[in-house]
Amino acid sequence: MITQNFIDRRDELEFLESQNEKRPSLVVLYGRRRVGKTALVEKFCQNKHHIYYTASESNKKEQLNEVYDIVYQELQDELVKDLTHDWETILRYLKDKNIILVLDEFPYIIKADNSIPSKIQRLWDKELKNSNLFLILTGSSISMMEDNVLSPKSPLYGRRAG
Repeated sequence: MITQNFIDRRDELEFLESQNEKRPSLVVLYGRRRVGKTALVEKFCQNKHHIYYTASESNKKEQLNEVYDIVYQELQDELVKDLTHDWETILRYLKDKNIILVLDEFPYIIKADNSIPSKIQRLWDKELKNSNLFLILTGSSISMMEDNVLSPKSPLYGRRAG
């Protein structure tokens, strides 16, 4: 097995650690493919209580089923099986679990459900901003991340810590 060295990401790791200590926190990480976003987040999440979901180009129902399966596998909580399968319910469920939730390739989630940024915004403003959740959104589609997450026109504008 070949292992790649993890170099020159000390500042980024320190930033993620600082946000982890300040919970709640919403961090957006985006850039071209193959520059190390996933490796950075995986390194940061090592030895931490986290749920890591990498979205695919599938429909909303399939994505939510995958997320719920991962949450159940990680937390082994039978209650997860009975929850309604929607983004609001899963975020509410996780808000006090003192956990890092990584939604990798977030543009695929937006593509399947373009209301997700506004749903997160509403939940963040009402509930998540007082929680123990550390939410990390990553994406390789720079234009989609800028338009739907970072733009002043985006519902999530002004809510990210970095």
